Amino acid sequence: IDRSVFADVETWGVCSLQGWVNSYESVRFVAIDDHTAIITGEYNMEQVKVWLEKYTSIKSLKTS
Repeated sequence: IDRSVFADVETWGVCSLQGWVNSYESVRFVAIDDHTAIITGEYNMEQVKVWLEKYTSIKSLKTS
């Protein structure tokens, strides 16, 4: 993941992807290793997915 998207903390209000995801209502980020994470959400995962695809360079994004 390109961490430079969070270089401007004032823009996003956080300094990491995990911080941004965890600040989003009802969404949680759990790191599995340096390259893998599980992101869960109750009802707004589609918006999170759209944001991730727009602002990050994720190699693989699987939803269920």
